[in-house]
Amino acid sequence: MNRFFVLALRVLLVILFVVVAGAQSWLVPQVARDSAARFSEFAYLAVPYAAIWVGLGLCAQIVLVSVWMLLSKIRRGAIFNDTAFVWVNAMIGAGGTATALVFAFGCYHAVIVGQGPGGLLVALAGLGTLGIAFVLVMLVMRGLLRSATELQSQLEEVV
Repeated sequence: MNRFFVLALRVLLVILFVVVAGAQSWLVPQVARDSAARFSEFAYLAVPYAAIWVGLGLCAQIVLVSVWMLLSKIRRGAIFNDTAFVWVNAMIGAGGTATALVFAFGCYHAVIVGQGPGGLLVALAGLGTLGIAFVLVMLVMRGLLRSATELQSQLEEVV
């Protein structure tokens, strides 16, 4: 794999990780406080909503770390072994968890709270659909990695 592309991807992964961590530690709590002060009738929702968004950030960070670890395996030529499945499974789990959080947030917001703009529900449905697509793509990629790993082990036996 081209070293420049791997380096560029790693730089982007670090930037994304820092941005998500910053959003989790500063932006989400700030927006929650401001929203609770501005809409006092919904102040009780500030903590659960902030927890959901921090959880989504954590899921994103798990995916970023998993991509970093898989890049390291590619560089070492060790991508075709069973330890790579740990990181792929972590990505699938994080994607599934994030998708469940988005759908739970949307359902709670639509059914229980029943307030807010309709565009929010459309956006959440879109995010949930993207989450499902991500998980399905990762499941297909895990199957491809399994096939490639089996072929690699068969090739090593022949050689």
